[in-house]
Order: sequence, then C-alpha cells, then structure tokens
Amino acid sequence: MAFVDVSFAADPNSARSQPDQRAPALEEIIVTAQRREERAQDVPLAITAFDAAALARIGFTNLGDLMEKVPSLAITPYPNSSSSLVIFMRGVGQIDAVQIARDPGVGIYADDVYLARGMALTVDLGDTERVEVLRGPQGTLYGRNTIGGAVKFISAKPTGKFGIKETLDVGNLGYIRSLTNVNLPAVGGLSSKLTYLNSSSDGWVDNPGASRDFGEKEQEGYRVALRWQPLGALMFDYVYDHATQDGAAYYEQRQYSFPLFPFAFPLLPDRVGTSSRPVDLPIRDDFTGSGHSLTATWDLAESATLKSISAYRELDANQLHDTVEAFNLPAVIGNDVQQHQFSQELLLSGAITDPSLKYHVGAFYFTETGDQQGSSLANPFGLALANPYVPPTLADLAPPVVSNATNESVGVYADVSWSPSILADGLSIDAGGRYSKDTRDALRVGSPPGDTEYSRFDPSVTVDYRWTEDLHAYVRYATAYRAGGFNLLNSNLSPFEPEKLTSYEVGLKSLWWDSRLRLNIDAFTQTYDDMQLDFIDPALQQVFTLNAGKAKFKGVEGEIELLPVEGLRLAVDLTYMDAEQSGAIINPFTQTPVPGTSLPNAPEWKYNASAEYTFPKLSIGTLSVLAGYSFRDDETSNGGPGTAGDPRPSYSLINARVTLSDIPVGIGRVALALWGNNLADKEYQYYHNFGAAIFGQPRSYGVNVVYNYE
Repeated sequence: MAFVDVSFAADPNSARSQPDQRAPALEEIIVTAQRREERAQDVPLAITAFDAAALARIGFTNLGDLMEKVPSLAITPYPNSSSSLVIFMRGVGQIDAVQIARDPGVGIYADDVYLARGMALTVDLGDTERVEVLRGPQGTLYGRNTIGGAVKFISAKPTGKFGIKETLDVGNLGYIRSLTNVNLPAVGGLSSKLTYLNSSSDGWVDNPGASRDFGEKEQEGYRVALRWQPLGALMFDYVYDHATQDGAAYYEQRQYSFPLFPFAFPLLPDRVGTSSRPVDLPIRDDFTGSGHSLTATWDLAESATLKSISAYRELDANQLHDTVEAFNLPAVIGNDVQQHQFSQELLLSGAITDPSLKYHVGAFYFTETGDQQGSSLANPFGLALANPYVPPTLADLAPPVVSNATNESVGVYADVSWSPSILADGLSIDAGGRYSKDTRDALRVGSPPGDTEYSRFDPSVTVDYRWTEDLHAYVRYATAYRAGGFNLLNSNLSPFEPEKLTSYEVGLKSLWWDSRLRLNIDAFTQTYDDMQLDFIDPALQQVFTLNAGKAKFKGVEGEIELLPVEGLRLAVDLTYMDAEQSGAIINPFTQTPVPGTSLPNAPEWKYNASAEYTFPKLSIGTLSVLAGYSFRDDETSNGGPGTAGDPRPSYSLINARVTLSDIPVGIGRVALALWGNNLADKEYQYYHNFGAAIFGQPRSYGVNVVYNYE
C-alpha cells in the first residue's frame, strides 16, 4: 500500500499531469521485493509497502502494528509470551513460536538478514525507513520458511550530514516512549548514525500480588549504523543493534464455567482489568537481543553488482507465565532460550548486454544453535483440590527439560527476467529456482539424540504483460517449503518432514485518473501438503508432531487508493479467503477421526478502510486528520486438531490521528499529533484456545511530538 504524497506530480511536463498542473498524485514507493530496486506498482507480485511517512501515520513501532494494515496478514501474541509473535499469511504460519527445533512459516528479514526465531519480534523498530510485506510463497529468492510469505524491514541509512530527530510519545496506561536519531557529518568518507530508544507501558490487567502486572513492558535499545564508500564502486554498510525488554505476558482468562470448582475458578466472560487472584510468582517475559551485520556492495560494471550480506545475531529470552487457572487447573509455564545464528549470502545481479534480460545468481549459508529449558507445574491437581485453594509457587515447578538443536541450511538460486522485443516490449517472463539442503540435530537430555537431512528444489514462473504504462496483469506460479524438525515436548525426538506449498496467483495492478486512483487486485489458490500437526499420545501423555494434513486456500485480495479531491485520500484493503481442509485428520495413536480444524488464523473476511484529509497549508504548519476502521471475521486462533467450536469471535476497531506538522521552531521543525486506538473501547480477543482467551488492549490514546533538524 502506497500513501499520498503531499507534493504534486514529479514531472509537470508529463502527459498525465497536463490536465491539471497542480493535481495531486499517489506517491510511489521504491522496493526491493525482487532483490532489485523498482516501483512497488511494477512488481508482478502481491506486495504491500509502507514508506517512512506511511509508518508515521499509523504510529508504527513494531511488527505487531501491521496486524490490521495488510491483506491476509494475521499477527497475534504467543500465549505464554507477549514478545513472541504468531505470524500467519494467507492462512499459513506457525502456532508454536518458541521451539528451537522447528521453524516459522513466514520469513522475517531485517536489512535482508533472516531472523530465525519468533521471539523478541515485539522489539521497537525505531529506525525503519520502509516495510515490505510479500504475500504468498517466496521460495526462490528468499528460501525455506517463506511458505506463507515474507516481511522485510529496511532501516534508514546514515546521510553523512548532521541531523537530529527526537520522537516523544506519552499516553494512557503509563505509556512513555523516547526515540533519538542522530546523523553525524561524514569523516573521511565514513558516515554514521546513532539511535537510542527507551519506552515503558503498564499492563492493562492489574495483578494484586507482589509480581508484575500482566502485559507490562520496559524496553531499551541502541543502534549504530556506519556507511563507508572508499571507492565509487564499492560501499560497506555496517550495523550493530542491541535491545532488551523486561515485562510480563498478557493475561489469559477463563471464558467458560467449571461446575466442580466454581468458587475457585470464577467465570470471566468479559474483558477484565484485574486478575482473578494475586500472583506472587516472579512472572517475566524478558529478552536481550543483539546483532552485527555487514553488507558490501560492489558495482563490477555498469550492469552488474555483487552484494555480500554477513550477519551474526544472539538472543536470550526468559519467560515465566502463570495462566491463573484459565484452563481450570493451575498452570505455570517457564521457557528459557539462548540462540545464536550466523548467515552469509552472496548475490550477483545485473543484465547481459540487452537491458531487457535481468538476472540474479546467489548462494546462501545459514547456521543456528540454540539451548532451551522448559518447565511446568509438577502436580496441578494437588493444588486445585487443596482446601483452601493454594496458588502455585516456584517449588511446584517440575525439573526443567533441557534440550538443544543445531540447524544448518545451504542454498543456491537463480532468477532470470526476460522482456522479448515482441508485443512492443510489453511482455515479461520471469523464471527462477532454488536448491536447498538442510540438516538438523536435536538433543533432549535423557533421550536418544535425533538428526535429519533433506533437500528441496523450489521453482517459480511469472508472466507479466504491460498493457499501458499504468496497467499490467500477471500470472504467477511459485512454491516454497517449511523445514522439518523435532518436537522437543516429547522424549522420542522422532523427526517430522518438511511441509510444502504450491501457489497459483493472477493479479492486476493499475493506476487511473492521472495517478489519483490505484487499483490492485489478485486471486490465489494454494495447495498445502504434509502439514506438520501436533497429536497427543494418550499412553505416553506426550505431544508428537507428524505430517498428517492437507489443505487448500483460495482467496481474493484487493487494495484501492483514491484522491477524489485535493487533500483527501481514501483507502480500502480487503481479503476474502476460503480455507478448506482436505479430508479428516486421523489421530495416529487412537486411529479415530479428530474433530476440528488445523487451519487457524484464516478468517473468511478481513478489511481495513481509512480516510485522511490534509487541510490547505496554515501559517503555523500543515493540519491533517486520519481515521481508520478495520474488521476481522471469526476464526480459529490456536490451531491443531480438535479445536472446532472454539472460534475467536469477529471484531472491528476504530483508530484516529490528528497531526499538525511542519511547525517551524528555531532551527528545526516540529510535528504534533493526537492519536487514539480502539476508540470504541471494543472488547476483542487476540487469542482463544479451549475456552481461555487473551483480550486485546482497551482504548488507548496519547500525544506524539517529533522534532526534526536536518
């Protein structure tokens, strides 16, 4: 989704601007979705892009802020950790976001560096210049674990000129956020940028006990970015980032009664502001993450560029969560993960003699090692039946289960785009493929080790035809896969195999009315094979993951933006999706059909509408008003066989923002904004699992102040 440029058409002499020299035009965003710079509107792929101005409008701070802004995208918190996000795209993702021996289904990238774990994804991304969301499998150019799609975050680069940007937010629920960006003058061809962030917020469910409130967060982070260009054709970009969080998971509450113990486990049908009993356990949802990345770009010739992307990252996440009898029994879940990863990618891009022939040739290496300790209550029944009821303590936790895993992936890929001279150069044919080889070793203390190895080839073909400069249609075939692995919750460590997805997509991208109307629409069919599903062995009382499911997703996505009159922007994006599971799921241990669905986070309807009006420029600045409405249909939110009849209800949200920008203050400029989210104070559920629910944040509001000198 691109947003309104408050300036006018870039070329006043162009044909499309002749009817009105001052007619507004929708701005274009340059993206790298196909590993080259091009307009988002020209990419024959379902993509939603946000530039820095658009991110400021929606109050973007982290990945979760995109939840209601992108077609087919679903983002929910992991129930035991608010800092771990469950991400689905077009109905494909991964519920278990914390196990280190299995992988997510949507690839997350920061400056083209793959982030392997779903933990710490709520970290504040305070220096983001652009976000690109690629919908559908991206196996050729991005590799394994992009079976549902990919989300790319691109940070702002050092400018080489002195500049300061200070952002301050203050809101209800104890929300305070300060973000400082400083660009320093270039010295000897070396440009640098420093970023510092500090934020905190109270939880919206109070805990009467001695521990933290549920949903409470404190974050601190800093970032150093360097750009050095020793030669005109050679450039280095280095980034070091470090972030920490101290907090607690969101509150899980009971949505159904339990007649045997109604006095101990009260029914909580509505969103509550206080937990049903005090929690004295040192509940926590903490993490520390840091990383180095070095990108070298070498222009070998006018039409050939070699890029090297090297990265090393570390993550230390610690979680202890008390569900406060949300499942009718005491449940305390602890999870500690230490993970580090290294990746190296080489990419050669260019054209061969004829500019109509473009190519990518690349190689990728990734290795990851993680240690994990998990623990839970040793005897929840004894605590539940005690009279009077006894809340759990640390002494009630069973000894931790210690495990570790090593994951390694090697891939080579190539992609060629050809525009033959026939059909007036309107035809473009893109074909590519990627070969991957993956190995994974896992160990659970006290159990035999497990190891697995597999390889896979993923092709893609896209045919795009440009009818006019502003109208083109495409047909795309693509595949991707999610790596196999192990479920560390069972002692057998039986490996499960990769799951595969094949997608067929047809799309139309168009600009009308002198670039004042953008209409993009696509339809897709995705076949999902060898789904990795969890089953409980009733004899061993352990969870096993098996390749036991098939599904088909069919849907339509649309994005419309319109500038009907100067200053007014209207936008709508929507998704209709039909998710169908193929055949009954048979429990391999009981040989009986399992009722329910394995297709979570796949609502039939999802849409978002917004209207923004920018008033004629005032003497003190520019005033704009933005209002947004989003709707999400009911759906299964937790996944896994046996979850039918337990849907998460549909909900709608209203957000608004009033901004006065470009206020001259001394040697800089200031922007002032009043913002509000969930203005109707809707009670809605992020997550619903067997009667337990996590409710979303109630009405929130605040003031945003930005000072900018450059």
